[in-house]
Amino acid sequence: SPPFHTGVAGGHLSISVLPTAGPTLHGLLAHYQVGQMLNVSCRSGSSAPPASIQWTWNGEQIRANSSSVSWTGSGLATTISSLILKLSSPSLPSTLTIICTSIIGKEYQKQTEGTAILDKPTSPVLGEPLMSSKSSRRWQDLSAVCLIWIGYQVCYKNSLGLEYL
Repeated sequence: SPPFHTGVAGGHLSISVLPTAGPTLHGLLAHYQVGQMLNVSCRSGSSAPPASIQWTWNGEQIRANSSSVSWTGSGLATTISSLILKLSSPSLPSTLTIICTSIIGKEYQKQTEGTAILDKPTSPVLGEPLMSSKSSRRWQDLSAVCLIWIGYQVCYKNSLGLEYL
């Protein structure tokens, strides 16, 4: 026996293959109009395990419409996440900021940011309700309004002026 103490231990070893580049943002236009659809996607770099993607809209974390993972022949994965929003409120800020963050455990977190300009109308938007200042205060107190209309769910999140479809 050796002249020192020996021991046996077990543990879990996890090996990650991190992306060589940060996430990429696709589909963001330079300018939008109130009422227009914003349709963007974010793609992570190839990795193992797959990255999760988080969205931030003007400083607020929001949920994606969809997310999918595709695997390569070499065993690496790419995550693609989509965000589709109707820019339905004239009270949205003039500069729209979208951040896509790719995350793998505690080892990896990279983000990419995109900005767009919201061109606001000088006259009322067709289809938008006209409210007096008294009635508009009542709506500002709501955090979200959801309607079911002929089988479609439309949610309007008042604090951000977004409509999820």
